[in-house]
Amino acid sequence: MASPDTEELTTAPLAVADVAACVARGAEVPDAAHAASTEADEHGEPPEPVSEASVEPPAVDAEPDPTTATHAAAYVPVAVPQRIEAVRAGKPRGRWWRGFTGSIAAGLAVLAVGVLGVGAVCLATGAPGPSVLLLVGHPVAAVAALVLQRVADRRYGRAAGLAGFGVLVVAFVALTVFWWA
Repeated sequence: MASPDTEELTTAPLAVADVAACVARGAEVPDAAHAASTEADEHGEPPEPVSEASVEPPAVDAEPDPTTATHAAAYVPVAVPQRIEAVRAGKPRGRWWRGFTGSIAAGLAVLAVGVLGVGAVCLATGAPGPSVLLLVGHPVAAVAALVLQRVADRRYGRAAGLAGFGVLVVAFVALTVFWWA
């Protein structure tokens, strides 16, 4: 049985019958089990010897008995983690919408990193590169889209829908102002 304070398991000495079963099978008897078999019981009497003929080896296909000390280690109770169920049963609505707007927001973030990378390369090589408007505008649009997407992911109903729509508006304005104009 596990201790409530630690992860260690407690041990119990083997009974005399268990030691005799180990000897009958030709198995090695552990020191603690051998010491327990030679000790006197609670009344001070030495244990009675067990003959090899009276000890029956367990059957191969037999189910171990959980009440005996021989098989106690095989039946250690294990705590099974409980699954936390969602508040609403079934598939959450708007999953595809959140996925779509999340992809748009992530695309804006990748585009902002790309524009900043190109700006850094152009600055290092002395080549003409993106303007200051592009270097500032893309990260601002990406942050705005990611904040709106976070709202869309954490809310339900109209608030999530409007935040997702806001992601699309930010993406449309950023592409129109910075690329198509």
